[in-house]
Amino acid sequence: MNQNGNHVSPTSMRGAGLWRTSKANVVAAVVFAIIALAEGLFMIGDIDAKSLPDPTMHIPQTYALATGQVFNPTEFQTDEWGNHFRRQNLKGDSYYLEPDGNNSLLMNVISQIGKSNAYHSEDNGSQTVSGLYRSTQYFPASYIPQAVGMKIGMMLHMSHYKTLQMARGVNLLTFIAMVAFAIILLPRGKLLMLALGLLPMTVYTASSMMPDGLYFAASACMVAVAMYGLRSERRMSNGLYVFLIVISLWILLGKSLYLVAALPVLLLPKVVLSWKRKLGYVGVMCIGLVLYLLWSSAYSGGFFAANVADNKGYILHDPVHFVIVVLKNALHVYSELIIMPHGYWWVALAITVITVGSAVYGFVTDWKRERSNFTVVYVASVVVSFFLGICAIYAFTALTWNDLSNMSQGIDLEGFQGRYILPLLPSAAFLSVWGKRI
Repeated sequence: MNQNGNHVSPTSMRGAGLWRTSKANVVAAVVFAIIALAEGLFMIGDIDAKSLPDPTMHIPQTYALATGQVFNPTEFQTDEWGNHFRRQNLKGDSYYLEPDGNNSLLMNVISQIGKSNAYHSEDNGSQTVSGLYRSTQYFPASYIPQAVGMKIGMMLHMSHYKTLQMARGVNLLTFIAMVAFAIILLPRGKLLMLALGLLPMTVYTASSMMPDGLYFAASACMVAVAMYGLRSERRMSNGLYVFLIVISLWILLGKSLYLVAALPVLLLPKVVLSWKRKLGYVGVMCIGLVLYLLWSSAYSGGFFAANVADNKGYILHDPVHFVIVVLKNALHVYSELIIMPHGYWWVALAITVITVGSAVYGFVTDWKRERSNFTVVYVASVVVSFFLGICAIYAFTALTWNDLSNMSQGIDLEGFQGRYILPLLPSAAFLSVWGKRI
């Protein structure tokens, strides 16, 4: 009943609540967009375009997509560890195909912000070259925004360096649009998502040639759609369902292990996502996995620091040891973040404080209002999916970066980088869900 004595249906009340929430979320999204844009543009202007992890992978792969060479044939090569891998035949500008960038860890790059001794590449002349390049480590779709920006720069006859800057700018704008959309949809956890999206590592990956920032944004959108469905308590619209499939498929094709963040999606109530739709979602993901494997068999070329064939043999011989090593490292991931170089321990602390604060707020709110509907299913699913993601990352680094036959059970695995967990963080928004309704 309202103050005039008229009956107000639950549906109308939910609609009003969504309207009030959406206005708050729009404000949060605008705040995020303004700060992220300012932060990203500062990084684009202050950090050299070629200063990033693996410039000889990200820049040539963007160039291959921008110039229509993404499906050029590949050839096998053999590295010093005896691994056979593919490299793609490309022809074009040496400035993009053979970048002399500052190949460094993300934390090392960010630590140079505002310093006069920061690396800056020159926009020198270039020549036409051809050869085998590291341009197929990730599925081409991961570089669409960067390639669009690079193509715009080429069509406008910009200098080489400004063309790279244009590619970075489009990447940043795409990231901002996706995360802002996620914040608008989120019924809870919007401040947590805003804070995670503004972390220096997140914004820099989004303002560089790397696709890591886009993986974070895609994960944020997937989480937001799922949480919006929970709040609405009604059948997910066809548009959101298709969007959920597309964004999940994009994650699968980019870095399949990040799809573990979809576990809460599969736990949505049947009133929101029916079993038929869940099976359809899983079916499309299976088709996407087949497409990825077909592409990978013909194009994908990795980079290794160990003999992968020997490691596979060792894992088959002693799988228990392998599992123990992975689990021990996964359980120590927090300490790995604490000791990040250049004193960035505060990042791990900030993530912890924001996440715990959001979870406590959700718990207190739901416990007071909906005590009878108390449940931990989504919280548990987030913890499980996050841990599975960390284990998958460590398992991959163990296979490709470490000599497993000479490892003890307590050894730290080489190759793990803090930026690998960024796309797993948006799922933390589910920690604010402690009741049937959110």
